[in-house]
Amino acid sequence: MGKAKRKPRPQPAKWYWWANDGCYGCKNRNNCNQCKPLKAQKVYEREERERKTMKNIKKSIMILAIVMALGFSLTGCEQGMTKSFGGDMTIELEPGLKLETIDWEDDSLWYLTRPMLEDEEPETYVLNQSSEFGVFEGTVTIIESRE
Repeated sequence: MGKAKRKPRPQPAKWYWWANDGCYGCKNRNNCNQCKPLKAQKVYEREERERKTMKNIKKSIMILAIVMALGFSLTGCEQGMTKSFGGDMTIELEPGLKLETIDWEDDSLWYLTRPMLEDEEPETYVLNQSSEFGVFEGTVTIIESRE
């Protein structure tokens, strides 16, 4: 009798290698890493990955800038927000000061004070804003204190 014949090892189909290493033009599909098509494909994939990463970074920066701009515009200046969009604001004067007058100049609130006399009592003033349609109405409360 002769030598026993053995079955060859099972191997994947030819198309399996096309999807795995991305190179279908090589004779040696198990160790394809130096051919031109594969190198070009690796360069393309790297550039595509970098492009997507930069695109994501740009999106993140834009979203962050928008969120910061909204945050600063909505919480930046309490006086401007109270005047423009309504809301409540409280000002506590330094002890011993009496309010004389108060006025808006653009988005700034100006108030005139004087020293409180001994026979005067501290008071609380409320300045109300009444808008045309009643949508944005603000209130500024000013509190005086003796000591």
